[in-house]
Amino acid sequence: MFTKYLTRTFFVLIVILIIPIAIFSQAKKQVTFKAISCIGDINEKTVTVFFKITNVANQKHVIHLVDNGNAKAKVDTSFTDFICKNYSLGIATGGENYLINTTISPDSAITGSITYKNIPTDAKKIRKATLFYYDNLRNSKDEQTANESGIIDLGEISIIWRKIAKPKFVESRHCLGVSVGVKSIYFKDGYSESSPINTSIVYEKKIKNLPLTVGGTFSYSSHTYTYENDYDTESFSFKENAIYAGLRINGYFNNYLGISKKYETYVGVSSGYIFLYATENINNSNTAKSGFASGLHIGARRYVAPNFSLWVEGGTSSLSHINGGLSFKF
Repeated sequence: MFTKYLTRTFFVLIVILIIPIAIFSQAKKQVTFKAISCIGDINEKTVTVFFKITNVANQKHVIHLVDNGNAKAKVDTSFTDFICKNYSLGIATGGENYLINTTISPDSAITGSITYKNIPTDAKKIRKATLFYYDNLRNSKDEQTANESGIIDLGEISIIWRKIAKPKFVESRHCLGVSVGVKSIYFKDGYSESSPINTSIVYEKKIKNLPLTVGGTFSYSSHTYTYENDYDTESFSFKENAIYAGLRINGYFNNYLGISKKYETYVGVSSGYIFLYATENINNSNTAKSGFASGLHIGARRYVAPNFSLWVEGGTSSLSHINGGLSFKF
């Protein structure tokens, strides 16, 4: 009799203790993680686990995901820990060792993903997928207070392998530039002279799979000379004109120097023919003669839009030492 009474009493005490703990634990867990799907890319040998984060509380939560060495996966065909390649949270994306965060409003959810690399393509399941998170509470003053942190195990989920087609990116292979130059190369000093007008049009075509372009240059320049005799007995003037047409080859070295994609830098060589002629020429006063010419140049572009850039070039591959203008890719 006493034994039965003791057993019942013990059972009641256990129930009394467990229920509040369960309720407290449920109340404390204000944000939940749940795996949705698992997609494998056969070509890249990666597996991406998609999950949903739900805020079941009446406060805003700021969720931070960070790969601090705990973002790992295990599959059913290997004992290896596979590390994170990249992950996302809403519209934010990050690579290895990169923290991203987002705010989740009360009673709402957001989708995230984590991608693991070098996954064997014979794997059928992710046995364990983990990531590390921080959970901060955000109040009406936009202040954050730490709430929770720890490793989340998204659990076991079957892999759906696919050959995921990459979006086709059509690279611009043609570039057309227009420029105005200063300081003439071929018109010499010695008379009272006007500033030269130097204009150029440059076309380039990219060589496939190589950091090289080939193309051509067409330049025009004019210069007016005025001569006055010291004794005011005679004076004359004449205008010289130059036309240059040539071929050029440029080598681009952004990828080797780690320069931002907003910039393009290059060096090049050129070769062409310069045709010079004069009007009102007295006593054969041309200061240069027509003929073949070769040159070297260095230049840079600063893109202000994907296919539109500001362009500057210096050297001896046109009729000016320095040229500046606009260029367009198509």
